[in-house]
Formats: sequence, C-alpha cells, structure tokens
Amino acid sequence: MKWLFRIVSTAAVIVWMCLIFGFSGQKAEQSTGLSTRVSIDIVETVNEIGHQNWSEETVTDYAKKIEYPVRKCAHMTEYAILALLVFVMLGSYGMRVCRLRYCIAVLYVFVYASTDEFHQLFVAGRSGRFSDVCIDTIGAVIAMLLLSGLIHLVQKRRTKA
Repeated sequence: MKWLFRIVSTAAVIVWMCLIFGFSGQKAEQSTGLSTRVSIDIVETVNEIGHQNWSEETVTDYAKKIEYPVRKCAHMTEYAILALLVFVMLGSYGMRVCRLRYCIAVLYVFVYASTDEFHQLFVAGRSGRFSDVCIDTIGAVIAMLLLSGLIHLVQKRRTKA
C-alpha cells in the first residue's frame, strides 16, 4: 500500500502546482477582479457581523485598502499548502521527519515560485517579481514552522502517555 500513498501524494503535489499555474496564468484583469471580489466579501461580512451599516461606498473603500494584503495572503496560503503537500510526499518516499525534510519542502516551494513568477512574465498585464517569490516562500516557511510545532506537541504528548 506504500505505492498507493506515493502515487496519491505525488499526484496531489502535481495537481496543486497545476492549480497555482492556472491562477498565475490569469490575465491581470481576471486576477484583480478575483482579489477585489474576495476583499468586498470580507468587508461585507465584517459589516454584517459587526452591524456597522456601512454605505456601499465605504465598503468599496475598505475593500480597496485590504485588497493587496488579501492577495498576498492568498499567495502565502497556496504556497503553504504546496509545502505541506511536498512534506507529505517526501514522507511517502520514506524520508523521516527531520530538519532536512522541512528544508527540502521550502526549497521546492522557492524553486516552483521562481518558475511561476517567470511564467507570469508571459501573461498579459502580469509581471514576475522576486518579492512575490519571497512572499510565497514565507508562506512555506510559516507552514513548516507550524507543522514542526504541531509534530513536536504530538510527540511530547505521546511520551507522557
């Protein structure tokens, strides 16, 4: 059954990379439109939950203010997920949990993020930026730090039991 886990985990990494590639292949207008819609949804939700009764203009203004951080958090999240999937895939090939495994997952994300930014150089209205590679890689680092802490807690609880 190890072979099945290897196939599934490797396929998950490939599918996720294709999803990222699809998002980065969107023209600037499409990408901005998606970020704008998500930002508006967030502000409208805060407006409803907080009973703020903001005007449509105020909602739009707040959405514009949070659009950039929302977009960058989305980047970090999609690459954090890629790092987690790579971490699992490495385990399916027998690599034990160690610093090297975390580092390989982050390096993998860095390399893929670099190729993804290169890809964006050829998409209308988009640009490839090293700062985006860094933001994507930070997402992977955060994911690996959280995972490391979680694994440490689980191991600590097991030794107590």
